[in-house]
Amino acid sequence: MSDELEAVGLTAEERHMISRVRNEAGSGLVMFELAYLVPSLVLFALALIHRSPAAFVCGLGIVVTFRVWYARQQARSTVVLRNAVEKLCDALRRRAA
Repeated sequence: MSDELEAVGLTAEERHMISRVRNEAGSGLVMFELAYLVPSLVLFALALIHRSPAAFVCGLGIVVTFRVWYARQQARSTVVLRNAVEKLCDALRRRAA
């Protein structure tokens, strides 16, 4: 499959993105989400139990930081994936013609 993708003119980054999309089981996403949600929930619980605004702000800061980072990564990945799909569609049109 990699040779076929290379023949279409996809960059290494685009081939990697297609490979990720085709093989992703979603387990990486679950671990990513748990890595920041669990500590945030602990901080929110501490904020409620000890009436600590600082713990609440820290927990909220963690959630906002990770969500903003994830949104930026998705935006970058979308551009790469869109370019790869456009190249694949062009290759299919050329093949059909």
